Amino acid sequence: MDEKQFYIEDGTLLRVNNLEKLTEVIIPSNVKVIAPRVFANSKIHTLILNEGLEVISDEAFYRCGNLVEVVIPDTVKYIGNEAFYNCGAKNIVIGKSVTRIEEGAFCKCFEAKKIIFRGTEEDEKLFIKKKA
Repeated sequence: MDEKQFYIEDGTLLRVNNLEKLTEVIIPSNVKVIAPRVFANSKIHTLILNEGLEVISDEAFYRCGNLVEVVIPDTVKYIGNEAFYNCGAKNIVIGKSVTRIEEGAFCKCFEAKKIIFRGTEEDEKLFIKKKA
């Protein structure tokens, strides 16, 4: 994947050129934030999020129904509202540094068979408690 396809400003991925033609995306190593709706409604099925990524904004991967798997790196701290709404991932792995997952971040992910949280058991209980 050509890095010229990405429009990045101050570490924030703002746009991907020719997104409608892409099925595989590897986020560049200099991206710290994925802006809202950057990949919304895209046809990507393979997604590799970079170590160093810290924020996945609201609706970043909204309705990405072809996604097979989502592995959120340990460097991510925040996952925005409806970030992966209605995504098709069968496996979702949430990195251990996530401190906030907004409401609806994984809403309507009906294909999910396995969700793994790599944080501590105490952190996981906090997430569950907040949603109850």
